[in-house]
Amino acid sequence: MNDYILRLKHWQLFCFLLVPHVASWFTNDVDILSIFNFLKAVFLMSWLVYLVNAMGRLGVSVHGYNFKWFLVDVFIFLAAVGYSSIIDDPMFHVTTTSFKGKNAGFLLSLYVVFAYFHVHWFITSLLEEKETGQLPDATRRIGTFLLFLFWPIGIWFIQPRINRLWERQMRERQALEEATLSSAIR
Repeated sequence: MNDYILRLKHWQLFCFLLVPHVASWFTNDVDILSIFNFLKAVFLMSWLVYLVNAMGRLGVSVHGYNFKWFLVDVFIFLAAVGYSSIIDDPMFHVTTTSFKGKNAGFLLSLYVVFAYFHVHWFITSLLEEKETGQLPDATRRIGTFLLFLFWPIGIWFIQPRINRLWERQMRERQALEEATLSSAIR
């Protein structure tokens, strides 16, 4: 198990996720800005999907949560941001930092907001369950949820926790291999 996403340091992840944001400062072209806006969403959602996938390989499963629903919400959010990046629609506009919907776009915008929050809540549940070994209550999850939601600050606190989970898993695996090897030698 060689999950690079679990081994990344917080500063590496911060730099990776900030690349499209910083790159957008150096252009005034509206089309390029919309591409960078979409890339911001893709990079953020990719990190969360990779993290959920890696946590799943660590043996984490949250009862009552569906991985397919998580992926559908990621796809819906990315589709909404992609639509907003391509088409200049005053009735519906979604970015990683703002949501705007009028008339029929309001209902869609509500679900996109829910999907965005659900994606962050899902990974929060996985992380908390892996750390504690049991299903955490909502009051325990809210701090981690806010760290995921406000990721530029949260990465500095979340990624070291993820690194510790990976290191603990590697130590457990190494101890198991050593125990198996020593019993095979006897």
